[in-house]
Amino acid sequence: MAYIGQAPANKPVEGSDISATVITGQTALETAPADTDEFLISDAGTLKRIDASLVGGKDFVKLATTTISSAVSAVNFDNTVVGGYNYYQLRMSNIGVSNDADDIGIKLSSDNGSSFGSIEATRAYPQSLENSGNYDVSSAGDYSYHLLTQDSEATESTDGISGAIVDIFNASNASNHKHMISHSFTKNQNGGYYAYWTTSRNQLTSAVNYIRINNENNTLDSGTFTLYGIES
Repeated sequence: MAYIGQAPANKPVEGSDISATVITGQTALETAPADTDEFLISDAGTLKRIDASLVGGKDFVKLATTTISSAVSAVNFDNTVVGGYNYYQLRMSNIGVSNDADDIGIKLSSDNGSSFGSIEATRAYPQSLENSGNYDVSSAGDYSYHLLTQDSEATESTDGISGAIVDIFNASNASNHKHMISHSFTKNQNGGYYAYWTTSRNQLTSAVNYIRINNENNTLDSGTFTLYGIES
C-alpha cells in the first residue's frame, strides 16, 4: 500500500503518539452519561469497553429536579418519576413563601395525586441562632401533611428563605405505613430563626407514586426541589 509522506511504524500506539486534542477537541457532554454510554478502559492491560451503568455507585440516583421562580400552588413529583424505590430523599433549597405565617408541608399519594394519606406526626423545633438555648416540642395526632416549617416569613432577598432534607422510607411497600424524617430551617415571621426536626408516619398502605410539596396557606414563590431514589 502506498503512503503520502512517511509510512507509519509497525508498532503499538502509545501515549506519546496521541495528542490530548483527541479528547479535548471533541464536543463536551453536558449532562451525566446515560447508562448505555460507553468508556474505554484497560482491564489489567487489555483494552475493553464498558457501559456507564457499570461505572461508580448507582445507589443514589437523581430522579428529577424542579426549580420555581414565581408563585405555584405546589411542586409535584408524579408517577413518571416516583415508583420502584423503597427509599427516597428530597433536597430543597431557597424555598420562598408568599405570606408571613405560611407553613410548608409534604404529602404522599398512592393514586398519582388524586388523594393523600393522613399523617400521624411528632415534630420538634428548637429555635436556633439568636436564641439557641430555647427549645420547644410540639406533637400532633392526625395531620394532613408532614410539617417542614411553620409560620415562615414571606420571601425576602436576603434571609426569608427556607430549606430542608427529607427522607421517605418504606415507600414501595404495599402493606405497611410510610415514614418520613426531615431536617429543615426557616426564618419565622417573628424574626427568629428556627431549625426543625420532624418525624411522621403516613398511613398509606399502598406503594407511593406521587409526592407533593406545598404551602399549606398560600403559594410557593421560589425554590429548587430535587428528588433522589436510593437503592436498598
